[in-house]
Amino acid sequence: MYELNDHQGNVRVVIGRQRVNNQAEVLAYMDYDAMGNILPGRAYYAENYRFGYQGQEVNDLLGWNEFEARMYDPGLGRWLVPDPAGQFHSPYLAMGNAGHYYTDPDGRLVNFIIGALVGGFSGWQIGKAHGAKGLDMFGYIIGGASVGTITSGVAVGVSAISGSAIAASVAAGAIGGADLVD
Repeated sequence: MYELNDHQGNVRVVIGRQRVNNQAEVLAYMDYDAMGNILPGRAYYAENYRFGYQGQEVNDLLGWNEFEARMYDPGLGRWLVPDPAGQFHSPYLAMGNAGHYYTDPDGRLVNFIIGALVGGFSGWQIGKAHGAKGLDMFGYIIGGASVGTITSGVAVGVSAISGSAIAASVAAGAIGGADLVD
């Protein structure tokens, strides 16, 4: 069997081989909302497959996702035990209420890598526009990655407090859009 995953690690399609004629066949497919619920009418299972949202194993009895560090209930969009890292105002808040932006690969710490990548790319573009080379360019890239990571954290925090992805986007734009280059 082979999994086809999206950018967040969600299992979208499971492909296998037919036993009779050795042709490829779709064994399962599923679409999720931002918090990991399988969308009604958007899933098919020819064979029981136990992995799903963010690539985590699903507990069939309870419908929870079994992350390495703790259990997650997609119906609530919450962890079932407190956050060991204390990342948000509620220790049960999952992915900063922004499951469409962030992942939590093991249930311990939200992944801010997307913000760092976007910030690093932006820093490279700014450095290129200013004619930076060598260590100067490296400084622009690292500075951009740092701002991107911080912006991601602020956006998650605003989203967690307000519960609004729009507010998170505004905060990210306000901080990330500031001209930090002289």
